[in-house]
Amino acid sequence: MAKKEKNAKRNIVFIFELSVIIAFFLFLLTGGLNGIGKQLGAFFNSQQSTIKSIDKVNQSKSSDESKAEKDTTVLQLLPFQNQRQLAMAPLDHLGRATLSHIQLRGSDQPTEKREPRLNYNPSGWHNYNFVTSTGKKAWLNNRTHLVGYQFSGLNDQAENLVTATSYLNKGTVEAGMDDSNPKGMLYYENRLADWLHNHPNYYLDYAVKVSYRQDDLVPYELTLQYVGLDSDGKELQIKLGGRETYISNVTKVTLNNTSPNATIDYTTGTATQK
Repeated sequence: MAKKEKNAKRNIVFIFELSVIIAFFLFLLTGGLNGIGKQLGAFFNSQQSTIKSIDKVNQSKSSDESKAEKDTTVLQLLPFQNQRQLAMAPLDHLGRATLSHIQLRGSDQPTEKREPRLNYNPSGWHNYNFVTSTGKKAWLNNRTHLVGYQFSGLNDQAENLVTATSYLNKGTVEAGMDDSNPKGMLYYENRLADWLHNHPNYYLDYAVKVSYRQDDLVPYELTLQYVGLDSDGKELQIKLGGRETYISNVTKVTLNNTSPNATIDYTTGTATQK
């Protein structure tokens, strides 16, 4: 009986040792430690790639959410008083215009023709006669009204003027104007003027906000905001097309202060031909 138990134990040990040997050979055949290292490395690399992809998606999502949050910011309307109102923020510590806001009816628009020449130089003012895509030369920048003269009646008012490209202001880099370009202010200004003409008993609440990066003297974008008001001050949505976004009844448009034929240094206002 003791001999049988002893033989059984030997068999168990033999089977165990054989299993170890077989496992060892299989281990060598599959690449040994290098193979395991490669497999682990591949695994962790795949995880790292996944994490990077997730981070990228999250960053993109966060950026989109921030942008959406920015787009839903609405300037407070001027209090409805059933009369024309105009408010302008004072120049900031760098002498920059930052905001103009008006509320008016069509009958409040100026009837006198605007003086063609402006004398005030807004912050960052420089100008360049650059070649356009047609081969002709045209001025890069305009002394640009925030609330246009056709609404405000203001011409050489410092708080209402910024340095902006002709492309942003008039919709074209060429001489003249193009109110068919939704990347230019004129597209919206002329259509808002038409809206006032077609709704003589209603008011337009219209604001233009300026955006600068830190201490730059020239803005990188302008944001237009507008909404109609009936005779009781009730908001009326205005849709003009173009680059509009809508927040409740209020319409917003953000325009970039750029030009297809120029590279602009917003810190100083200098520019070079593209």
